[in-house]
Amino acid sequence: MAKILVVDDDPAVQLTIQLLLERAGHSVDVAGDGRKGLAKFEAGEFAPSTPSGSFAQKALLEFLTLAQWADATLIDGDLGRNSETAIVLEKFTQKYQEKLVLANDAADYFINPNSTILDREETLLVLNFAQLQKLAMYSKHTTAFTTAQDLMHFISALRELASLHEAHIAVQHLDNVITAVGDRISATKLTAESPIQTTKLAAHAAVWWLQHPNKPYESITTAALAIAG
Repeated sequence: MAKILVVDDDPAVQLTIQLLLERAGHSVDVAGDGRKGLAKFEAGEFAPSTPSGSFAQKALLEFLTLAQWADATLIDGDLGRNSETAIVLEKFTQKYQEKLVLANDAADYFINPNSTILDREETLLVLNFAQLQKLAMYSKHTTAFTTAQDLMHFISALRELASLHEAHIAVQHLDNVITAVGDRISATKLTAESPIQTTKLAAHAAVWWLQHPNKPYESITTAALAIAG
């Protein structure tokens, strides 16, 4: 879901566009002319977009401006599929040096053969199983992740992957949240009443890690325990 600002002097056009975007799941704000639109743009957290609604390359400056005061940034959600958005996110992760948590659709942008996200320091990837499989494949990891793996073999393979790279990883497997920070591994059992919520786990982990900046393993594991109830 995106937050989109619509600027048009025709109320009928405004309403039509607003309804279409809201039906697609977006949050919409409207302005009746350029002056009002510029005021809302400057007061809100909008960034330049492509005609399809994805982030344009000019959005990079907005990203960096908003993030410069933050000691940690969480990027999570439906960002669409657009090459310009991919460039914005890639450049942002290169220029932004603080803690970064990626989850859901945002993580997908960094799961490709050319990505260096695994070797970025101060990074947490909150992944689902399919994302982990692709990440391992593209990084040419020697041990594959399969649904047939029991918990101990899965943990061993994840420890091996995490110990070779800088990024931390949290992923669900066999009703557990597995956290990997270097060669340190934790497994938190989920109950039927507490299914994994990737966004919730990412948010909890970002907050705990922000509060305990030198203890990523303890922070992410505590986040997993919190959502497991």
